[in-house]
Amino acid sequence: MHQMSTDMSQKNKQDNIQWRRDKVQELLVKGYNHYEIASALQISRPTITRDIQYLNECTKQNIKRYIDERLPEEYEKCLVGLNAITKEAWNTAANTEDKREKIQALSLARVLFYEAGFAYECYCG
Repeated sequence: MHQMSTDMSQKNKQDNIQWRRDKVQELLVKGYNHYEIASALQISRPTITRDIQYLNECTKQNIKRYIDERLPEEYEKCLVGLNAITKEAWNTAANTEDKREKIQALSLARVLFYEAGFAYECYCG
């Protein structure tokens, strides 16, 4: 029975910490500084500073995970899409007799060529 009470107390403490960190983040987004957040939540400034450090670490981990796990797939999908559209633009330019349509298709191909090169430079350096 005592263990169950201790577990509930620990969970309640963790919930309170998470609530506080959520509020700290909410107030940061609204432009509050450390002192204003401490005053608004009636919590010491060092605690607010630790919460902000914790939130920054979480953000860094989330960005790293996104870069490692999601970005390569998203990049690949973008390149495949850009290549398909570029191919269609070149086909349109080659197969149309309408000068206006040809210019529009070539203009699109030029933009896509630039975008694909830019995407490659950003990703591969």
